Amino acid sequence: MAANAKQKMPILKRIEHSLAEVAHAPTVKAVHAFRTSSRRLEAFAELRKGEGARSLRKVERRLEKPLHLAGRVRDLDVQIESLRDLHVDADRDARRRLLADLQEVRDRAARKLGKSLDKRTVQSLTRKIRKVARAQR
Repeated sequence: MAANAKQKMPILKRIEHSLAEVAHAPTVKAVHAFRTSSRRLEAFAELRKGEGARSLRKVERRLEKPLHLAGRVRDLDVQIESLRDLHVDADRDARRRLLADLQEVRDRAARKLGKSLDKRTVQSLTRKIRKVARAQR
């Protein structure tokens, strides 16, 4: 999906889309999109009043654990990227070992995120998001 099209996508549709992406494959881009869309949902929920806001807060609560796990993966992605951008001539072998260790920790964190977003959980969250979207119309 083009970046311009994502910008015009409604918040609830964006969270639904990013949830499916990160559950399928927690790539660097998918994790980042999930976290940013979740944060936008939080801000949107704070602005809403009435019954719709209550439903939004429920969805928000259900996303807390996956969001926390995605945060860990995203932190490691940023650390790995920073280390790759760091050019130190002194000890390349140590840098390579650290990169491998960080990648291993990232892979474990991504697996844990994937387990928290199993098929049943994603379907349940998607139903709730769609229900909230219908109520928002």
